[in-house]
Amino acid sequence: MTERQTQSSTAGRASSAALDPLDPDVAIADLLSVRISRLARSIDRQSRRILGTEFGISLEQWRCLALLCERGPMKGMTLSEINDVDASLTSRALRGMAELGLVSWEGGTRRRSSGAAFATEKGKAFFHQVVPMMRARHRWLTAALDGAELREFYAMCDRLAARMEEGWSLPVDTDRDDRS
Repeated sequence: MTERQTQSSTAGRASSAALDPLDPDVAIADLLSVRISRLARSIDRQSRRILGTEFGISLEQWRCLALLCERGPMKGMTLSEINDVDASLTSRALRGMAELGLVSWEGGTRRRSSGAAFATEKGKAFFHQVVPMMRARHRWLTAALDGAELREFYAMCDRLAARMEEGWSLPVDTDRDDRS
């Protein structure tokens, strides 16, 4: 990465060394939610580039196909929920893969709205063609952390997800402007 790319990719953010995430006045750009979102978008952009360039499929198609190959037939709504994407994106991904012969539906393609989608033999073969590169990319990314850090990162993600499930409400004693 060039110096300019490094400056551009870190513009507007404090370096981790200078950042105190416990500071109650942490900059909005350094809030945990912003940093996680930025990292997730960066990972997704790279995934889209790899999948599109090397294999001619979208990230949404890949995630649906991977789930169908690893877990078996599922309805589109279930795929949407697991992938945490809008149902219309899942529907488009499945239609695109059906056109490529990678997926079909129980009861045939006319039963798409009521039947579960499944990976065809061609889809399973394609999955096995793509998965080595995606796993190699995962190993490359996670090599930035040692084994203990990676396990702790996954545990932290689980704890944060559980926290989000609890829900959040505005504390009663929060200082707010009276806008009346």
